[in-house]
Amino acid sequence: MKHIVIGGLALLLAAASMPTAAGAMSTTVNCPGQTIAGALNSGFDEITVNGTCSEGLITIVQDDVTIKGGASGATIVGGFYVNGARRGRIESLTIESGAPPDGIFADNNSDLAVSSVVIRNMARYGALVDHGASVRLTSVTIENAHLDGLFAGGNSSVAFDHSTVQTAAEHGLNINFGASADIQDSTIQNNVGNGIQVFFSASATIERNSIVGNQGTGVQVAENSGAVLNGNAISGNALIGVWVDLASNAELNGNTIDGNSGAGVSVTEASSGALYSNQVTNNAGGGIDINQGSSATVTNSTIQNNGEIGIHVGYSSTAQIDSNPTIQATASPVSVDFGASALLRNNVVTATQTDDAALDLDWGATVRLAGGNTLNASPIGFAIFLQQGSTLIQRSQLDTVIGPVLIRSVSNAEFRKVHITGNVQIEDHSLVRFRELTNDGNVAVTGNLSVSRDSGLNFVGGLPVRVVGNISCADEESSLGTDNLLLTGSKKGCTGYNNQSVQN
Repeated sequence: MKHIVIGGLALLLAAASMPTAAGAMSTTVNCPGQTIAGALNSGFDEITVNGTCSEGLITIVQDDVTIKGGASGATIVGGFYVNGARRGRIESLTIESGAPPDGIFADNNSDLAVSSVVIRNMARYGALVDHGASVRLTSVTIENAHLDGLFAGGNSSVAFDHSTVQTAAEHGLNINFGASADIQDSTIQNNVGNGIQVFFSASATIERNSIVGNQGTGVQVAENSGAVLNGNAISGNALIGVWVDLASNAELNGNTIDGNSGAGVSVTEASSGALYSNQVTNNAGGGIDINQGSSATVTNSTIQNNGEIGIHVGYSSTAQIDSNPTIQATASPVSVDFGASALLRNNVVTATQTDDAALDLDWGATVRLAGGNTLNASPIGFAIFLQQGSTLIQRSQLDTVIGPVLIRSVSNAEFRKVHITGNVQIEDHSLVRFRELTNDGNVAVTGNLSVSRDSGLNFVGGLPVRVVGNISCADEESSLGTDNLLLTGSKKGCTGYNNQSVQN
């Protein structure tokens, strides 16, 4: 390798006599007075820069170019346009706003590595990657961009690691139009829009990042896009922590999603989510919202101290809620409504507010309790609340219900393996069935049961169901089937149709 420090006319004369095929040629550019563009035009491909270079747009079209700051550092007032060049490197520089709108623009299948660079105050993007380009940014700080900190589109790819993007006037990182991104060990903070946005058939792997204090959503994945989020801290964002929207999908593993002003996680508009081992806490708008024809699994996670519903499944959505040690919220911990359905297995669900329900079903919802659940609303609220044509099916394995159960408004429930400690109310054209299948006392109620007008309570299946409490009916306006009832307590009223004798 040859290293030459020259300037002015001597640079041009020397370049004419240098070999061009025998490896890299190096030079040092001292600014002001010399230019990076001049060195590139002279055929140098390893350029060390000292001082402050104010030269507007610097275009790189040749392969294997390295531009780096000298021992005392260097500042570029302007920006770089990398057009189709391969294996380029930009290192140890500060890039500040100049005539070009972007700090670094990699275009047309370029291949570029950027490290230990500060990009600030750019008129458009801090970094722009487009038309199949590939860029890796390591130990890079992007701040105060007037649009996005980094924009990737046009089937390009980006790796962003150990870096920071902050105070952009729009989004921190915007991955768009079929682009892909690998975002690791970085900080995305205090941007005016979303922290990270993945849109229009784009994809991203987002791992071990701090995504905090953005004025939009922490991470939004939308318009047929996909993302994997592992081990991130997503907190203090002004909207939603993670939003998966418009036929997109995301997998969330081991994230802490805390203190966002909207929901912790929203999966909406025919999207899907898989959530494992996450901490979803202290979000003002609720914990997890699965809505508008979407589907999700929520497994082994803690959903706690959220401002509204813990897990909401709505508008024809489906959810599998499995093995979560804590589901709790200031409103209902689990709410299913408007034709949505959910399966619950091995969860601890706790209501903490008066008149709220650990499990709340409304407007044609369907829930299956598949065993191992503890639904607790004692001493306040309801353990289970069904209304407006909803259905609850409890079977397979034992579930524990602590607190009152209210079933009303043309709703129905069947319990096959359950311990209920609390009163059970059945109202307004609703029906409840208790069915003991194994003769092991796994269907039992400790509490009073009441049946209001035009409603029914049946004990079916040929094996006895134990009730420790009283049963009261609205006489001929109720239905009580008691062939398989062991009642410790009294029966009041219950003279209506289908009334039968009680075993004591």
